[in-house]
Amino acid sequence: MEPLLVQKYLETCLRILKQSKEEIPVQTFLQLLDFSLDDFIDFFLNFEFQNLKIDWKNKMVLFKPSIVEEINSKIKRIKEEQKQIKTIFISYATENQSVAEQIYNLLEDDGFNCWLATENIRSSSDWVKEIVHALKNSWLIIVILSNASNKSSYVNDEVRLARKQEIPFLPIMIEEIEYFAEWFELFVERHQIFKADVPLSLKVLEDLSKTIHQTFKSQFSNSQQKSFKDKRIEAGFKQEKKIVKKKAIMHRLADKKRVVGIKMIDTTHYFLDREDSIEEIQKSLSEKGIKIISVIGRGGIGKTALVSKILQEIEDTYFIRDLRTSQKEDLFPQKELKGIIQMSTQTSGITIEKIFSYFAEMFGGDRGQKIRDLWSELHKSIEEKVADLFNFLQQGTYLVLFDNMEDLLDKEGNIIDSDLDTFFRVAINTPHNVRFLITSREQLNLKIHDLKQVRRLILNKGLPLEHGIEMLRNLDPDNSLSLANCDQEILKQIWEVTYGIPRVLEVFVSILLKEPLMTNEELIERFYELEDVNEMIKEGYRQLSLEERQIIDALAVYGRPVPKFAIDYLLKPFNKTLQIPNLLRNLVNNKMISINRENKMISLHPIDKQFAYSTIPKTGNYSKKRLEYRAANYYQKIGLNEDAWETIEDLSPQLHQITHLINAEEYDHAYKIIEKIDDDYLRLWGYIRYCVNLREELVGKLSSRGLNVKNENKMAYEWGNLGHYEKGCQIFEKNIQLFNEELKKNNPILYAETLHGVSIMHRFLAKYESALKYCSKSLAIFKQHGDKLRIAQSYCNLGEIYLFLERYKEGDQIYHKGFSYLEILDTTLSEIEKGRILSDNALIYAYTGNFKKSSKYFKLALESTQALEYKRGESYNRNYYGELLILLGRYEEALENLQVGLQYADEIHATRPKVLLLSNIGRVYDYFGTEKANEYLKKSYLLAKQMKTPRETHLCALYLGIYYIFNRELKKAEKVLNHGLNLNNPQTNSLMKLYYGLVRLLQNQKDESIQEFNYLIKKYSNFSNFEEFPKYLPIMNYYSYNIAQLIMACLQNNHKIISKTLETFRNSQERLGKNLILQVKKIVQILEELFPKLDFDFRT
Repeated sequence: MEPLLVQKYLETCLRILKQSKEEIPVQTFLQLLDFSLDDFIDFFLNFEFQNLKIDWKNKMVLFKPSIVEEINSKIKRIKEEQKQIKTIFISYATENQSVAEQIYNLLEDDGFNCWLATENIRSSSDWVKEIVHALKNSWLIIVILSNASNKSSYVNDEVRLARKQEIPFLPIMIEEIEYFAEWFELFVERHQIFKADVPLSLKVLEDLSKTIHQTFKSQFSNSQQKSFKDKRIEAGFKQEKKIVKKKAIMHRLADKKRVVGIKMIDTTHYFLDREDSIEEIQKSLSEKGIKIISVIGRGGIGKTALVSKILQEIEDTYFIRDLRTSQKEDLFPQKELKGIIQMSTQTSGITIEKIFSYFAEMFGGDRGQKIRDLWSELHKSIEEKVADLFNFLQQGTYLVLFDNMEDLLDKEGNIIDSDLDTFFRVAINTPHNVRFLITSREQLNLKIHDLKQVRRLILNKGLPLEHGIEMLRNLDPDNSLSLANCDQEILKQIWEVTYGIPRVLEVFVSILLKEPLMTNEELIERFYELEDVNEMIKEGYRQLSLEERQIIDALAVYGRPVPKFAIDYLLKPFNKTLQIPNLLRNLVNNKMISINRENKMISLHPIDKQFAYSTIPKTGNYSKKRLEYRAANYYQKIGLNEDAWETIEDLSPQLHQITHLINAEEYDHAYKIIEKIDDDYLRLWGYIRYCVNLREELVGKLSSRGLNVKNENKMAYEWGNLGHYEKGCQIFEKNIQLFNEELKKNNPILYAETLHGVSIMHRFLAKYESALKYCSKSLAIFKQHGDKLRIAQSYCNLGEIYLFLERYKEGDQIYHKGFSYLEILDTTLSEIEKGRILSDNALIYAYTGNFKKSSKYFKLALESTQALEYKRGESYNRNYYGELLILLGRYEEALENLQVGLQYADEIHATRPKVLLLSNIGRVYDYFGTEKANEYLKKSYLLAKQMKTPRETHLCALYLGIYYIFNRELKKAEKVLNHGLNLNNPQTNSLMKLYYGLVRLLQNQKDESIQEFNYLIKKYSNFSNFEEFPKYLPIMNYYSYNIAQLIMACLQNNHKIISKTLETFRNSQERLGKNLILQVKKIVQILEELFPKLDFDFRT
């Protein structure tokens, strides 16, 4: 944006803010400034305001009164800078605009500040005023001389003003002038003319740049203090950082996108033929039941060009021009095409995290956030997340391109990444309308039974002869290589030796361009000697100069498209004399690299990249390590600050930096960055497997044994978070073996952390005795070194282990000891950690019948999650609080909380809390006696079984089984409860056994039922007096024990025990809660039916 314009907008901004309060809606601000959203973001990023912020979520401009002083300061600075910055002014007639733009682009590439009306003036501005101002700030004026400019009053006025200010001229004559106007003739006589023919050739443009450097050196040296290269790099970093920030903002604001991802860079500039292949792919896309279309062929044959052509046509047809007509068959008749995603191993990379991220970007807004939250659900398996994603995509058709998949396959064609393999497995076995287009040099082994879902297209031939010849002629438009008018037989021979492969045809032409003395016949002879396509690619590479090879090396090191200045920055320490713009122009002209005209990113064809990277020296000053380290520094410089990290896209530069550091063997540096982005960002966002992959790259490579252990310990926890407890346990146990006496002495806390990790994994694996042993050891070391946070964590872990071992008194005491430590450390804990602690505390009190304290802590936990807008935490807390309210018999209030929790769980696709919420809502409806009870209880049980989580399935089976018992559906109850018996949940095992025994009694299987009741009586006989142990025995176990006693007394006709047990329940109403007392009443009714002669006097 032109400085004058920026100044004008700052002044307008100042007036708006002076008339406003301390916030303005973004939309209002845009209207007052006459800005598009794109302009506004650019404007905002240009100035790092200290007293003005944008709340992108609520779309509000927030500012402080001191913003007035800050804007005035910025306006003053702009005015001062304008006095110092000088430009090259380009004067031209409208008819010569394309020539002016060519010259402008060339000089800007070379590091000059240029001024061109079409580039620097907005349509709404005062053109005359802007031109006069620009001339005052110019140190050179380039005048494009032509018949049109000879007649142009604008060019005349610009020349006249420049002469008054004694600005040096460089006239460029682009055609013979028919006659000279008086001013024009005088002007020509006084200046040396630079002559150039239109269209401007690459050589003419380079000569122009050299002329400015040589002729006007004294003028520009004062206005441009830094070298052109330094200036270009500095400006590039500034611009690229803005682009990264802008992408992050647009991600937050975008409502939805039709096309997501980097469009594939088509290194074949001329797409010819392939009509049959296009027709076959289009037919497969429209055919019902086809999910995967795989295009297979060797490097350079045109796979990417083919699918890019198809996707571009689809985009044009459906999203841009909407070309669908009655004459043109709709490719997607079943469901409307909603979007296209394009991914490649050569650009963005292909990972399961990226797939979720791109779909979230496509939907935008709340729906996009739902996909991000779905991915972040820690308690879901990859399989469940993918299944939920496909379920989410049911309303439309989507196209997903995976380009260059061979990079992700092993020798047998299997997908190496297990998560990506799971993605494809679920994709094949789940109903959906997503179509996958895959390109690969190798055939994918997808292990599919139903081959009808996959269509394979083998590209094993190059272009047909006629199209190969057409491409060769297109590659030589001015016949400088004698191809355009070449004999048909010679062109046929070229086609034969290159196999008609598009990329090899380009290489053939590039060699001719580099070797002007070589004839077509000589090069054909040389190609006959080459054995395969790779050798031909190497031949093209060998023709490059050392400087050109270094450019190719830089692109191979980056491994993805980058802007021009990134190449400048990478190579600067190794070759300070490189003329990057000129070399890039040569390489583009010679068909060795590609530039995406939309975003000006430069890239290599994959087949060139692999070869070029293999040729870079491994050691020495110019080596892979040094280049990779420099590439890592590039990504460090364009990364966002930590306060801007909200999605994985915001961390993209850091993730690229880690990759390059690992390639540079700078493992410790990579570890530090992983540590920074792991716990508080990637893991919380759900990218746990990504964290595992990053840490696996560092295994055994860090500089000390201690660092290696720390890295692997974190990795073990992450495997545990993914549900792979055995794997996590193996890593922890292996790390314990690494600690000799010296290492234990030097790293006692690390040793204790490793022991603690083993304990947690053993607890999840139900190895409670060994978990207790390891936890006790770690706790002793933490105590010895006074590490309060870890002492607290160990106490909480130990308390939970004791509860699972049913050592309730010890467990309760130790648990609360841990909480007391955590309360001391309150200020050092995050709000999420505090919320979890409050919730855990509330659960312990609820299990042991202290409902008053439980209610207090649940309310505090809910306040914490509401303040954070932490929907996942609130869905859990609403469930547990609802469960407490059910125990208290406050059913309406319970239903209200549970329904709010279910709404949040649905919004973020959190299946685990949803299962619990559905089950508890079913329990409430059971109390109300509605048909919905069966629906909700059954739904929760089936969903829990699908999740394959024992605890949730155990609970859902229990409550569904109870419902079936009281509705006398005994066969269903037996089946469900029997399933629950095979699972383990210490908190409700006793209830499961109790109700299973009751079912068998109702089925007249007395021996089996007596076995279950006797087990409960024997197990809890020490807790027969509830008043004696009110704190330490979970109320469910106490309830189960007494019901078992009651039923056994009935079977034994023992009136005394019946009366005593019923009296116990009457005295325990407050502690047990209304819901369990209601259950007692229902069981008494069943017993009255089974034992009509017995007296059951149970009044509450």
